[in-house]
Amino acid sequence: MTLRLRAHLPPGIAKIHAVNRKLIWNGPVLQGRFKDRAFAIRAFEEYNATVRRELATERLLVYEIGAGWQPICDFLEVAVRDGEFPHLNDRQEFWGRVRARLAGTAHSSHPS
Repeated sequence: MTLRLRAHLPPGIAKIHAVNRKLIWNGPVLQGRFKDRAFAIRAFEEYNATVRRELATERLLVYEIGAGWQPICDFLEVAVRDGEFPHLNDRQEFWGRVRARLAGTAHSSHPS
């Protein structure tokens, strides 16, 4: 992670990013092959199938983006929240962060 990016992060977040890189980006699921779209999609689908197979159904919520608060609140057995469901992580914002993260890890020779 570049120093410029690190300066804008809340304290401790660099450690979270390091764990994320170790366990997800470079871990057993994506194996450092995130840029290989077909591989990443297949790895994601296989991982999700494993979770669905291994986790008890009463402990698993398969949430579809755009479904709002109702399914989450039903699953957690809490009242449905007032207000609009957040939608701050749109596709363009997400991929912008992914590109920035890939650029940052490509230039960094050691974990943050």
